[in-house]
Amino acid sequence: PKTPDENDFVYTDQPVTYDGKAQTASVTWKQGYDKTGAITITYKQGDEVKDPINAGIYDVWVTSAASDNFNATEFEIKKGTLTINLAEITDVPNNFQLSKTSYNYGEEAKPTISLKQGSSLVAEGLGDITPIYYNSQNEVVADPTAVGTYTVKITMTDGNGYSAITEPTEVGTFEIVCPDFTEPELIQNASVKRCNGQTIEGGKGSIKVNNYESVY
Repeated sequence: PKTPDENDFVYTDQPVTYDGKAQTASVTWKQGYDKTGAITITYKQGDEVKDPINAGIYDVWVTSAASDNFNATEFEIKKGTLTINLAEITDVPNNFQLSKTSYNYGEEAKPTISLKQGSSLVAEGLGDITPIYYNSQNEVVADPTAVGTYTVKITMTDGNGYSAITEPTEVGTFEIVCPDFTEPELIQNASVKRCNGQTIEGGKGSIKVNNYESVY
């Protein structure tokens, strides 16, 4: 029996795009071969066997079982590799969401970013996401604290499956509002409270809410 090599096979080298699922290379015996052994395909990066899921280039190894006409053997397809390209994220607002969209003045107002339920994107393929906060004057704010509405945009590094988002792209908005106080709460607190400079006087039941701070 003959020991087969890559010249006995047809290999289709066609790059694919990341979708979070394992990809496969097309390796078949050449047409007209008779009594061939079963083929098993293995993918490697360096010496390490890998499932071809993440974007990258994979070496294709073929194991052919023994048959009447061929010996069992294993060899690398040197004529080509399996290439998985990074996918592009084209619709950020419909795929990402903010963990919270309303905060009371004084709370830490930095919502986390996550994928929306039902998004076709795969979390494992994402890169490192950096949120950027803009106030109503479209100025970048490192730590949103003032009452108002903020727009959140993101950038992202190349991930295991998706290419980088280099231009800040909007995810959504959130607001910082003055908390609502009741007269009993004011009496109990017995302190002067202000929101946007307007005074809420503890103990007197005079409620004027608008940039909340406590003064003791």
